[in-house]
Amino acid sequence: MKTLAQSDAQAESVTERPTDLSLLATIAIGKLSVLLLVFLAYNLLPFFQANFEINFVDPLHPGVTLASAFSTWDAQHYLYLSENGYHAGQVSDAFFPLFPLLIHLATPLFHNSLIAGLAVSNVASLIGLYVLFKLVAELYGRATARSTLLLYLAFPTAFFFSLIYTESLFLLLVATFFYLLFTRRLAWAALPAALLPLARPEGVLIMLPFALYYAVEVLGLGRRAAERPLNSLVAADGFPAALLARVRVVELAPVFSPLLGAAAYLLFMRAATGNAFEMFQAMKSYVSAHSITYVLHPLQLAHALAEWPLAIHGFTNSAIDRALFLVFLLLLVPMFRRVHPALAVFALAVGILNVASGTFMSYSRYLLLAFPIFIAAAMLLQRPNLRVLRLPLAYCMVMVQGLFLVMHALSYWVA
Repeated sequence: MKTLAQSDAQAESVTERPTDLSLLATIAIGKLSVLLLVFLAYNLLPFFQANFEINFVDPLHPGVTLASAFSTWDAQHYLYLSENGYHAGQVSDAFFPLFPLLIHLATPLFHNSLIAGLAVSNVASLIGLYVLFKLVAELYGRATARSTLLLYLAFPTAFFFSLIYTESLFLLLVATFFYLLFTRRLAWAALPAALLPLARPEGVLIMLPFALYYAVEVLGLGRRAAERPLNSLVAADGFPAALLARVRVVELAPVFSPLLGAAAYLLFMRAATGNAFEMFQAMKSYVSAHSITYVLHPLQLAHALAEWPLAIHGFTNSAIDRALFLVFLLLLVPMFRRVHPALAVFALAVGILNVASGTFMSYSRYLLLAFPIFIAAAMLLQRPNLRVLRLPLAYCMVMVQGLFLVMHALSYWVA
């Protein structure tokens, strides 16, 4: 893999570099702290039972116990699906199958679906964060990788990586995908790329950076093409014969692997519920009511997003979610200037998708999926005039994360 920050990496002595073991241990300690805080919150503060009951509750586990604090909101759906599967007409069909399937497979090892879910989530995110660190270190240097991980794990909703949510699995798959992609192992990268559409709806978007990487790094378009004479790409008769000659089917085929994953999802839902598009029926039961058709009706989209009055942090009228979206927009330009276009395009697509579907609901959590935006932020905060802000910013975000974690554990709305 080509390193873009070799001088930064060479400046550090071997003794100053944290070992892989210490990095994993640090992340693991952070995860244990999240689980401990959930335990303390439940035992020391009142649980919001009314909020818990208006959400989906597994009919086999209706009472509020300590387990409820570890499985509020969406976690209830994943555990229910891992135990009961998909059936026509149930609201849980809005959730994608790979994560509950893994919980189902892990349950015999732990004899409890809740513990299995926590194990799957924490192992996936532990490895995913480690792979992300290695990816950023190889591309931009270890200093940038450390700053990226600091900002990423301090972000107010990063605790979801330690709970029963798909962000952990998504991170593992997408970080692995990009690591394999940038090491030019396109055939291997096709595996996580095919699995991503089975994990979350944003997964199919991985085809965009896959295709862009192929165009830039394999075909030599974009940055590299600008360095070559135009006649090296275009034949004398004007037809790009030379370009077509460079298209290698073996390397191009993996680019379409996300479509296989999307097709597998539709076939699975067809077999399980009788309707390949059962998800859209289930989505009608939710407050968020995501609809990609808003893209075709911009006035309706603007009306849906312009909800008023705003609350500090409500379900769909959250000022915090809108502020984070504004921060995302402000970071787009520095991101496209500093990171590889494949990473930048992925973050743009993921960061825009949910807003384009008509709601800001849960945006503070969905922003975790657009991890390259954190790389761009880390690079900005390495500038001499901004470096002093890095630790105070991380400290403030950790404080908010602690508050959000307690709220989430006690069934208050966060994301």
